[in-house]
Amino acid sequence: MLLPRSCLPLFFISTTLAVLINRTIDDAIPDSSGNGVKYTNVPGHAWNVGGQCDACTAGELDTTQVYDKTWHDTTFYPTGPGNDSPNVPLNASFSFNGMCTAIYVFCVLAKAKEHPFGNSDMSFYIDGELSGTFVKEAPGGQGYEYNVPVYVNTSLSPGKHDFLLQNGHVNGTAPSLVLLDSIVYS
Repeated sequence: MLLPRSCLPLFFISTTLAVLINRTIDDAIPDSSGNGVKYTNVPGHAWNVGGQCDACTAGELDTTQVYDKTWHDTTFYPTGPGNDSPNVPLNASFSFNGMCTAIYVFCVLAKAKEHPFGNSDMSFYIDGELSGTFVKEAPGGQGYEYNVPVYVNTSLSPGKHDFLLQNGHVNGTAPSLVLLDSIVYS
């Protein structure tokens, strides 16, 4: 016995095409939605636009090797005359929303042990929770390492997230330099 066609099951095949989009946030310039990195400027001039200040810790960088030819410069000093308020960690924050699954933070690292102090001691927070650290003693020598991924998190859930980079720790033992170049989120 033959069944009428209307009794035959119908199958629909559905395909979804997902495209991963990376958005790069420059250290100094807000993106097209007006989002940008916010810097905690306590004490006074803790974060400086690299290449545009006399108080910057790092010397002149090769602007052809930094994103959009800009960076932000800050040094945490646990004690001493390095800033107006020693032993105060310095923060940079960024909020983003959407179907984000990953965030990448790129910095320039100084090789020198002094002038500039090239040590790095950074902590990274997602939504107020410690999510990673980057601690590196300067190897010594001249120059800089460019485009260094100091923080990578590829396990974010979709939705709104708040990111915070903290330079240094209260009662830290050594200066810590951050030369923030860009943040990429997917």
